[in-house]
Amino acid sequence: MGYLGVEAIMTKTLVDVDDELLADVMAKSGANTKKQAINEALEYYREAQQTGPQTAWNNLRRMAADNTIDLDEVERLSNLHKGGRPAE
Repeated sequence: MGYLGVEAIMTKTLVDVDDELLADVMAKSGANTKKQAINEALEYYREAQQTGPQTAWNNLRRMAADNTIDLDEVERLSNLHKGGRPAE
């Protein structure tokens, strides 16, 4: 079974993998095989890329609610980054 319980199409690929990194991923993920560790790492990366912007937005909202960030300053910096004028 592949990602989200959907049957996956598998391709055999020969790659050089950092042994220490793979061992670390296997230990942290609980994977029993190299294949399982690599597939879980790929799934983790894909999900992080898909949910990253929403997570960042949620963190920003939480920080604003906790008064640990000044949203006016964020807007001012964003305007500068976009080449605009700073908000007054």
